[in-house]
Amino acid sequence: GSSGLAVEDQRRLLGSHAEQQGWELVATYEDRPEPPRIGLQSLLNNLEDLDKLLIVRLDRLSKSSRSLVRFLRQLDAHDVGLVSIEESVDTGTDEGAVALRVLESLSRWEPPSPKIPPLLDFEPEWLDTVAKVRPLTYTSPERIAAICTSVEYIVEHGVPGDFVECGVAKGGSMMAVALSLLRLGVVDRKLHLFDTFEKFEMQPTAADVDYDGRPVGSEAGVVAVPEQEVTANMASTGYDMSHVALIKGMVEETVPDRAPDRIALLRLDTDRYQSTLHELEHLYPRLVPGGILIIDDYGHFRGARQAVDEYFSGKQVFLNRIDYTGRLVVKSLG
Repeated sequence: GSSGLAVEDQRRLLGSHAEQQGWELVATYEDRPEPPRIGLQSLLNNLEDLDKLLIVRLDRLSKSSRSLVRFLRQLDAHDVGLVSIEESVDTGTDEGAVALRVLESLSRWEPPSPKIPPLLDFEPEWLDTVAKVRPLTYTSPERIAAICTSVEYIVEHGVPGDFVECGVAKGGSMMAVALSLLRLGVVDRKLHLFDTFEKFEMQPTAADVDYDGRPVGSEAGVVAVPEQEVTANMASTGYDMSHVALIKGMVEETVPDRAPDRIALLRLDTDRYQSTLHELEHLYPRLVPGGILIIDDYGHFRGARQAVDEYFSGKQVFLNRIDYTGRLVVKSLG
């Protein structure tokens, strides 16, 4: 967002500020700016338990002054104060109260937003899956929906093979796979989750920058989650864990030896040029005809994009856009 801070950096900033003020942090809410605002809704549901809301900056709540004013009124109705670190706004002070009155006055001049329902074409089942897994994934609702529709397609058309993900984080995307399979009455497809499940040092290539040219950095696995936590997250779906395998290690070491021979759905989310190219070289040939490939970071990380473009150069493959970063391929039947 506009604060320029990663989520973990924002957490540290909030914790440090609370400690300096002698406040106890009773809960931390993480959210994305696009709908559905599940984290924000969870916060609103728990206002009665709070005395004060601490945020990095006001646009963490809304980029619309009209929406922000409506939100502040809800805080006021529950006697919850608001402190924004970067703007130095504290509604418990006279200066903060004046700033909010100015904001309310300015909001009257803001043109109303178009009344377009969020996620207009989402089926109720997809919304339910999004709500269940969103707190445990960095994946957008559109990319979660793409997983749901991919599983539906695979089951409906009898596409054989296992489900494979490289780059797991908290397991939210594979939770969406498991929940979709269960919804469709499928209980015995095998799921393979490849990850280091711990932080590791790796020298990035020159291509390993984000869409804005910022280096990804030399420390990968920054969202690495222990195996036990991912296992618990997967088990919470109710899927038979005897059909779920967590494969620990660098993909360059575990792929292809520990990968299944036939893959129905292949999802790649390791961000980097070298790992993405390695996965494509060894796993795409195992994707069965009619199987689905999902690239999570094609638009966000230039290294991942370069690896995909290099691998498919000269091949007749259509990369279907999911959102600004996700791409989907249905492997040709020919």
